[in-house]
Formats: sequence, C-alpha cells, structure tokens
Amino acid sequence: MRKKLIEIISSISALLISGCATSSPTPTTTETTLIETTKYETRDILPQNSPPKAVDIEKPPRNFNPAKDLGGDIFNLQFNIPAEWEIEYIPTLKALNLYTLTGAGNTLNRSQIFIRFFDAKDFLTLPTVTIHEQKDLLIGTQNYQAQRYDIEKKSRIPNFTGQPDWRNQRHIVTDFRAQTGLTRYYVVAANPSLDSDIYESILKSMTILSHETKK
Repeated sequence: MRKKLIEIISSISALLISGCATSSPTPTTTETTLIETTKYETRDILPQNSPPKAVDIEKPPRNFNPAKDLGGDIFNLQFNIPAEWEIEYIPTLKALNLYTLTGAGNTLNRSQIFIRFFDAKDFLTLPTVTIHEQKDLLIGTQNYQAQRYDIEKKSRIPNFTGQPDWRNQRHIVTDFRAQTGLTRYYVVAANPSLDSDIYESILKSMTILSHETKK
C-alpha cells in the first residue's frame, strides 16, 4: 500500500514538472504581424497621404477706382482690369501701367496697356512719331469722341525713358475726350502683341467721371 501511494505521488509530480517546462504558445497571426512590422521604418507602415494638389490663386477682374487706386486724382476714370492683370501708377511720368501678373521680367516688361493724358482744346499728335494710319471712332460707356493712331517712334528719336519697350515699336494708340473745348484727353496705348478683343473690351468699359483739367 505504501509503495502504491509513493508511485501515485511520483506520477503527479512528473505531470506538474512537465507542465512548467512546456514551451511558450505560438504567437497568433496578429502578434506575428506586429512583430514583423518592426523590421520596417515607420513610413513603410503608416498609410501614405496623397501629395497636396496645386492651388490656383486667381486674380479676378476688377475696376480701376480713382477713389482708391493710385493716380486716381489725375486719371478720373473707371474701367475694367482683366483677370490676372494689375495696375500701377508711375508718378515720374504721371502714367498708368496695366500689366500681367505672370511672365518674365518686371512690371514694365509685362506691360499690356499704357495710359497717359494731356490737356488741350483739340486732339494732338507728337512730332516724335510717324503716323501710319489715323481714324475717328467712338469709345467708352458714353460714346466718347476718339481718334485712333497707328504710330511708330521715329528712328532718330531716343527710346522713351521709363516706358515699356514696346512703346518704342509700332503700336496702336487711342485718344479720347468727354467734351469739346479745353478738357482732359486720355491716351490708351496697346502692346502690339495684345489681343485686340481685350484692348477693345477695356476701351468699351471706359467711363470719364470728371472733365476737370487740374493736374
């Protein structure tokens, strides 16, 4: 009997020792995945964001406002400025330069329209240019009397200082006024490469707000 009891106790002890020596359980699929991902860098594990899309910041069309824009005390006008264009006042010449926001060079290099003025009793032309063609027409919101010139700087005349290079080439200029007698004339010159439809559209939008000749 004593011998039998010893055999039973020995068997139980063997079973307990065998259970403690059992190897660790095999990792689950999830655990295996987590372990394997440690072999890669974080950027290989995390989802990649799509590259940011380019955002086009467009400059909408607007009006030249003499109450807000520089030069408005001289150019008492309202007119459309096309989208993706801007305007600057050149105090040394008392001129307005309309230019594109994109393109090479400075604002004069990107000039599309150049506006000047003179006060007189009648239309005038400069002796520094050759007039290839001239015609009468009506422009603007009030059908202002105008004259259009196809002009070219004379070769013996030095290049015009502080103006776009195209002003020294052959190009179109439109002068217009609001009334007869002593009044202010506005001179709108166009870059020869400018689309004629854009030029005509800007001229069509012209509104003279005052006839004063005070500079």
